[in-house]
Amino acid sequence: MMEKQRYWRNADNQWGLVSRLLHWVMAIFIIGMLAGGLYMAELPNSPFKFELYGIHKAIGIFILLFLIFRLVWRISQTIPTLLRLPQPQQFLAKISAPLMYLVLFIMPLSGIAMSQAGGHPISVFGWVTLPEMIGKNPELGKIAATIHQTTAWILIALIIMHILAAFYHQFCRKDYLLTRMWKKI
Repeated sequence: MMEKQRYWRNADNQWGLVSRLLHWVMAIFIIGMLAGGLYMAELPNSPFKFELYGIHKAIGIFILLFLIFRLVWRISQTIPTLLRLPQPQQFLAKISAPLMYLVLFIMPLSGIAMSQAGGHPISVFGWVTLPEMIGKNPELGKIAATIHQTTAWILIALIIMHILAAFYHQFCRKDYLLTRMWKKI
């Protein structure tokens, strides 16, 4: 029984199954949402575009809920030790997770603000509609839209750096950092 608990939970040198699943499922959805957002922004206004916006908002709410769960899980777990790195890389490794979480929270919150300030309700696949927290306010909507768009580009840059760093560790340094997030070692 003890081995199964360790498999689900993080260890000093390994991410547990729950952390790994949350990481990869969220990565797929977040990258998909960024690609979808870039695609939607280029579409002319049409019923199809507004249908895509509805799907985008609903998935964004799910991502926000998963993000909250993931943060609670991360706080409650052992964090695998960082690899021995030169000081600048050590600093980047330590700030990367908090920075990524901050940006990931700003994205859906600015999207909610943008939508509600624009007078558009947020329905989660017709199951539930978010309560109105922000009344119609075009100026606030423009600010929220700018934050949402800017944060999307920042998130794209962070994801690219995250992927490049993982590949660098896996294939250049051969310290198997990527393996710790991929499978049980």
